[in-house]
Amino acid sequence: MNAGEFLALLAQGLILLLTLWKLIEWVRRRGSARLDVVLLLLTLAISVGLNWVETHTSVDVGILQHAVPLAVLLHPLLMLRLVGHFRTVPRWIGGLVILGAVTNWGLLLATPAPFARQGVFAVCVIFALSLLYGARALVAGARHAQSVVRHRMSLLSAGAIVVVLLASLHAVVLLASLHALTFAVDDIPHVALLTKVGLLTAAVLYSLGLAPPPWLSRAWQQADVQHFLGAASGSAGESAERTLIRLCKTARHAVGGQAVALARWNEKRNRLELELRGERALVGGPLPADGLVARQWTFRRPFLADDRKQVREACLRMAPGLDCTAMLGVPLITPSHVWGLLIVFLRRSPGLPEEDLRLLALVTEHTAVLLDHAALVESLRREISELRGEPVLDEDTHDES
Repeated sequence: MNAGEFLALLAQGLILLLTLWKLIEWVRRRGSARLDVVLLLLTLAISVGLNWVETHTSVDVGILQHAVPLAVLLHPLLMLRLVGHFRTVPRWIGGLVILGAVTNWGLLLATPAPFARQGVFAVCVIFALSLLYGARALVAGARHAQSVVRHRMSLLSAGAIVVVLLASLHAVVLLASLHALTFAVDDIPHVALLTKVGLLTAAVLYSLGLAPPPWLSRAWQQADVQHFLGAASGSAGESAERTLIRLCKTARHAVGGQAVALARWNEKRNRLELELRGERALVGGPLPADGLVARQWTFRRPFLADDRKQVREACLRMAPGLDCTAMLGVPLITPSHVWGLLIVFLRRSPGLPEEDLRLLALVTEHTAVLLDHAALVESLRREISELRGEPVLDEDTHDES
């Protein structure tokens, strides 16, 4: 086994393991974003698996060998679906990518043998241009993202760019071969080696982008958490109201939400009560006990709700002015006090929900501690004022003024 064969085998194994991992994850935790990730990886895993069976075994795959290029050609389309979880994709762009995939299928299946190279050249060009938009959209989305999501989108876009470069390289070689008519792509050692190295690079980048090690994700999150804590420590004696306002702004920016709300826990009435906090699209008041949010609150842990029907019903009650199809919720709880629930309204299901929830959980955990501190300071201030016989100014009145 030479170096090229080893690199190819390593890339194939990495793609198959990553696909299996994400498939198991989707089976355990259903979700539209996880499904799109699985479908994206399956376009590569199907081709890798069939190619490995055909190359390393005596099994005749027969007509299934045509599934290898057909599956790969769906990659730009499914990449575009994944991009849709991070940013809005114009319909005409989606239509062009679908048209490109259908055209490529037609070229592969219907191009006459004398024009096979011309057909493959056209396929490579259309494939590269289609995937290039997805890579560009991921790069643009990474600029506006935060923490782990930004790094993972950057790695995923880098992997897509590598695939685009490989397709472009083969298109250039095919164009040259059409003029010379004396050689094929596989006859050029450097191109074959570059292809195998590029496939391994793309596999590694996809793996880090779609399933980074936990220690790497935590390292990425440290900067954002430290920035949040730095802002909080620079505001000594800050009121609970201002702490919550900063939390809502941070949460909205971190996950790209349409709006952020805080549902306070009313212990006396045993219910959540939605607070407005300047969000015009929200409707305040107590939340129904049989609603989506109240049911999730029962478990007192972070959650993602992306069932379109349930989320739309909940949004009609809390935020009828928003077109949201997913929600993130993170409790604000300390051992001494239950403050409530932070709710982020999203236009579409997040592409990386675990990282969004982990970052929000870290921020809300520190915010809950700050709220405990602010409540303690306020209690001491009131007691001192009462001992001195001074009138106690209500905090809410002071903030509104």
